[in-house]
Amino acid sequence: MHYHLKADSLFIKKLNGGSPCLEDIVATYTWKMTDNKLLLNAVYDDCPARTGSGIDGAEMTKVVEIGSLKKE
Repeated sequence: MHYHLKADSLFIKKLNGGSPCLEDIVATYTWKMTDNKLLLNAVYDDCPARTGSGIDGAEMTKVVEIGSLKKE
């Protein structure tokens, strides 16, 4: 998977793998980060397997890394 960001747009392109998405399709999503939550919304994605996976409209919460927890 190759991706890049430009302003509030995320561009995704499959490089290889087992999904049925074609490798020449560039998907476009808007993204917004608020309170450690990432929200993605599809602008254009011609791959039903990716859009059907629940990524469109998904709100993802940042996971705390194990080494970053502090003991009290």
